[in-house]
Amino acid sequence: MNSKREILTQNQYGDIVRQDFTVPSSDGKTRLHGFVWKKNNTAYKGAVQLVHGMVEYIERYHEFALYLAQHDYLVFGHDNLKHGFSINSAKERGNFEYKQGAVQLVQDLNVVTEALSDEISGLKRVILGHSMGSFIVRNYIQEYADDLSGAIIMGTGFESNSLMKASLRLSELLAAIKGPDYISNFLDGLVLGRYSSKFVSEGKTAWLTHDESIRHAYEMDPRTQFTFSVGGYHELFVLASRANRKDLINKTPHDLPILIISGEEDPVGDFGKGPKKLYEIYRELDFPNVSLQLVLNTRHEVLNESNRDNSFEDIRVWIDAYVK
Repeated sequence: MNSKREILTQNQYGDIVRQDFTVPSSDGKTRLHGFVWKKNNTAYKGAVQLVHGMVEYIERYHEFALYLAQHDYLVFGHDNLKHGFSINSAKERGNFEYKQGAVQLVQDLNVVTEALSDEISGLKRVILGHSMGSFIVRNYIQEYADDLSGAIIMGTGFESNSLMKASLRLSELLAAIKGPDYISNFLDGLVLGRYSSKFVSEGKTAWLTHDESIRHAYEMDPRTQFTFSVGGYHELFVLASRANRKDLINKTPHDLPILIISGEEDPVGDFGKGPKKLYEIYRELDFPNVSLQLVLNTRHEVLNESNRDNSFEDIRVWIDAYVK
């Protein structure tokens, strides 16, 4: 076992073991919290790394991780920095280090992979990023995709360069006036408010999923009830801006299999327009192994939708094809 990794607990779910671990973050100040899901005494098909979105945490992917583990994958993921239990205090949630957080979020994927090197050595690895995690993964594969067998970009968006520049300028202005730790309800409303406004009659979290039980659990969960700081939003905008740049996209290995998957009713992707735009850019840049799937009757959280069983299978079948 890698000496940097500390296993905290181990829980059994049928024939699946879930290990709870921590490992030092690239920020030099925080221990990242994560999970490994695996079926013991199994010849694994491959490894799947999960990267969650903003204002959530990796344990929300437990059902999907169990599904993949049942199909003989070793699955792992961590709470992104300043999310879940990858914090030193609750007030840190959503408050990335100003002008460093974007880099740290990407580098932490390597930190966790290295910490698990003994277990995943020799296994083909596929990475899946949802929402903010999709932007982290899109940045990651621009630099560190050489040992990947596939990437799944889920619940992503593609905003115009002008909007991204304006968003960065606004967050920098607010940081200069109020400080990067400041919580701006105005800025939060500009970002998340426009997603919920599409489903205002159903409630503020209806944009996430049709499944009301999932929405209720999200609204009651203390680990999802926080607001990004101005500095936190700045780092999110940095990730999204870099993810959209053609010159940086072109640094991704062109033979890397990529699946872009989003709900047709996902406002983050402007109801399919963003994922389609990203797909078209990959094709324009001669990426031959890129596919696009827009899931019917599905909002932002593909893996938490009422029809998630179908998406679980579709994703697993896609992974199977590229870890043979």
